[in-house]
Amino acid sequence: LVIAQFFGVLPVAGVWPSCRPERVRFRWISLSLLAALILFVFSIVDCALSSKVVFDHGLKIYTISLSFSVICIFCFGVFLLLSRRWPYIIRRTAECEQIFLEPEYDCSYGRGYSSRLRLWGVCMLVAALCEHSTYVGSALYNNHLAIVECKLDANFWQNYFQRERQQLFLIMHFTAWWIPFIEWTTLSMTFVWNFVDIFLILICRGMQMRFQKGNYADELYFWFCLSYVIIRVLNIMFAASSIPQEAKEISYTLYEIPTEFWCVELRRLNEIFLSDHFALSGKGYFLLTRRLIFAVAATLMVYELVLINQMAGSEV
Repeated sequence: LVIAQFFGVLPVAGVWPSCRPERVRFRWISLSLLAALILFVFSIVDCALSSKVVFDHGLKIYTISLSFSVICIFCFGVFLLLSRRWPYIIRRTAECEQIFLEPEYDCSYGRGYSSRLRLWGVCMLVAALCEHSTYVGSALYNNHLAIVECKLDANFWQNYFQRERQQLFLIMHFTAWWIPFIEWTTLSMTFVWNFVDIFLILICRGMQMRFQKGNYADELYFWFCLSYVIIRVLNIMFAASSIPQEAKEISYTLYEIPTEFWCVELRRLNEIFLSDHFALSGKGYFLLTRRLIFAVAATLMVYELVLINQMAGSEV
């Protein structure tokens, strides 16, 4: 919120981290409100000029700034309306926070609430800064290529700003004095475009962390119990199905000896391997082997796919 004051977003006073919620104020006469109004009016003018460019040249890749301007108008307008009620909202939020600071709600997850929320905000702001930096770098490089390859006799910065903000130069001529203002408005519009998502994410993350409050006991029991049962059943099934596999390994070793050298015990052992089944049986109806396990798994999978196909589009 401190950074947002420079870009005319949510113009309120007393938003420093060390300030108490009671000191948060909305002032009609302040530099932040003046900046917000200037940027709001500028966004409307920029939208009108972008609309003229679209009407003249059609909807092209270089005319998509119209949608960007429309989004910025709504974002600046929403934060201007929100800033009037922000002192009341932040005080009510502080009152609710006092409840969660009681000993009954104390837990390790709740103690790191502020640091986790700040970490989320810093990471998203850094990601937005990296995204904007790569965009500016790409635009500067493309501007350099356009001047070199097209052999343009134009000033580098003049050509850059006329390429990036061509709609503004429909009503004004390029001079070096306009560069700080154009850069400030461009950064402010880019900031509010990212800030509206970051603001909502932080609000939702804060509510999620407060409601969560480290209550993992039921969830931990459920997933541990489910994992234990699945692992136990699989272990039993594969342990039982490994019996016939090991019996086959013995018979393979037996066949490495030529039959003419077999003694009576080896011949009897061979007859046992050929006539008997070394596997757990379900009352003689089936033998628990790996082939049976994979066949049952494949049948269940096919049944589920058919069931999903038959229920597609129906209300459950």
